[in-house]
Amino acid sequence: MKVTLLTRLQAYRDSHREKGFTLLEIMVAVFIFSVIVTVIFGSFNSVFSTQTIINDHLSQHEMIKNCMNRIAVDLAAAHVTLSPAYKPPEIDTDPDPHRIVGDKYGSGVEEFSRLRFASQAHVPLSGAARGGVAEIVYYTDIDQQEQTILRRADNLFPYPDFEPKVTDPILCANLTSFQILFYDHQGNEYKSWDSESDEFDYATPVAIGIKLKIGDAKRSQLFHTKIFLSVNRSPEEE
Repeated sequence: MKVTLLTRLQAYRDSHREKGFTLLEIMVAVFIFSVIVTVIFGSFNSVFSTQTIINDHLSQHEMIKNCMNRIAVDLAAAHVTLSPAYKPPEIDTDPDPHRIVGDKYGSGVEEFSRLRFASQAHVPLSGAARGGVAEIVYYTDIDQQEQTILRRADNLFPYPDFEPKVTDPILCANLTSFQILFYDHQGNEYKSWDSESDEFDYATPVAIGIKLKIGDAKRSQLFHTKIFLSVNRSPEEE
């Protein structure tokens, strides 16, 4: 009797040992494993994607900061012809080489501006150490990726007729808007300026505002600053 009971117990153990896992149990285990793997890789992708976005934002902010600083340095060193040395232009005279001219162009909501002025913040790029008052022009251009970029032209006297050049340094990329604002002695705001025009009484602006927007049609960031000129010419008395 005892032998028979032991024999049956051993047979029961052997039968269950040979049986193993059922197909349903294997499918459930594979499903649970796939869910765990998906969650783990999803977490990694989320972390890396977030890190990429953060790095892109940091790079953009660094680019904008350097661009704004460059413009502020140039405008802080703006060179203006003051009265009585300044004489309003006549028909047969050349324009003031130290004039401040700003205009805008573009269509739709977004605007792009161009700014021309004289500054003592010349940056020699060719290795020449010669300094002096330079003509600075900020203008937008289109690169090979069809993105709008901001360039800075810098030429010493005698100033050539302005023409866009691919050799002009790029200060900012991926622009969706570049807007210049001008402020007169009464604090009035203008989107264009010409210090050689009687419309502005042959005066220069007291301050210049800069608005930069970078990004794309879905997402963009706006940066702005206002620089007061250390030297400015008051309106001519009538």
